Amino acid sequence: MSTAPWSGDLEQLLRSSLEHRWTVAVTDAAGNPIPLKVSTCSVTLDRSWSPYVQGVLTGPVPQDQAELDALDPRGRVKVVVSAGYVLPGAVVDVHPLAVMYLARRDVDRPSNTLTLSVQGAEYLYDGWRALSNSAWAGASWDNTTTARDAVNRCLIACGAVSGITDPSWAYGQALTSTRWADAAPEQWVPAATDPALDFARDIAARVGGWFRCDETGVWRLTGQSPVGQPVHALNVGAAGTVVSSSTELTRDRWANAAVVRYRWDKAGLTQTVIGTAQITSGPYATSVVGQVTAADELPWKSNAVAAANRAAATLRTAFTLGRAITISAVAAYWIRPLDTVSIQLPLGPQERHQVGAVTFTLETGSMDVRTQLPLDDTITGG
Repeated sequence: MSTAPWSGDLEQLLRSSLEHRWTVAVTDAAGNPIPLKVSTCSVTLDRSWSPYVQGVLTGPVPQDQAELDALDPRGRVKVVVSAGYVLPGAVVDVHPLAVMYLARRDVDRPSNTLTLSVQGAEYLYDGWRALSNSAWAGASWDNTTTARDAVNRCLIACGAVSGITDPSWAYGQALTSTRWADAAPEQWVPAATDPALDFARDIAARVGGWFRCDETGVWRLTGQSPVGQPVHALNVGAAGTVVSSSTELTRDRWANAAVVRYRWDKAGLTQTVIGTAQITSGPYATSVVGQVTAADELPWKSNAVAAANRAAATLRTAFTLGRAITISAVAAYWIRPLDTVSIQLPLGPQERHQVGAVTFTLETGSMDVRTQLPLDDTITGG
């Protein structure tokens, strides 16, 4: 089981008593450190969130007004949370857990409590909209444009990266799928008011991918990871790390069908493309339990193939929300969404689940892992 960058012995060592350590480093836009005392810190990585990384820190209000003023979310304040363990032999094994930015600062008196809400780098650019057509100069996406080149243009437009060699952009590992846009003269040409990151997320969904800025501050466009070898065993008992668990079955957020409608204007006329997908096999097929539909509507140019792919992507996420297990356990800081974990609870067989989200509570050295069963049923598009 890979525990990198933490010690490879931790899968076993975690089942004994280990000291946990964590730090928080805060800097302003120029890289100058901002002193901060932190009492509590939680970091959540959630597959369904944008930004994918979010956290909350609390502590006493700084007594120096200048230090408090420096904690201004409008000023691009960077927060790096690191966590890890003290291994046998007093070896400190601590690594960066999440790179985030200050999104909100709350000061409560007379308790003198400071609360900081922090989010991944997507937060910095989600508010970007093109102020003119020139912001997209040279952008024209057709059936030969790779998904990564279009996403690259989105990231450059909003200022998130400088280009394909930017170390904060995993361009070399990004998806190179094509045919998610139409051939000329019906190509997709971004213009004024268009949102860069929303475009990037939609392009990723059209090719069955996942776009996000990861916990290390690197932008990624990757495929959906299949169930693989577990990165951690979540077990009860003397050799286990599980403290508590809860299982949820619901039809509220779950769906076994999806429909996506793209609607845009062309020469004053409304154009529409619809994509659909549904579960057609297994005990929860639409023909067995009825149709529960997740719906999206998007105001952008598309084609039938891309719309069907987007519907299938929506369904893959919605279908996994019907059954979830939330496990509280000793923090395994290497776990990430879409990782595979094995679960052994007091009743039932051992199962392999994919991680949907994980929250690390650093002051207690604990984590809450929400898992989802992988999708094994057949998706059929329409």
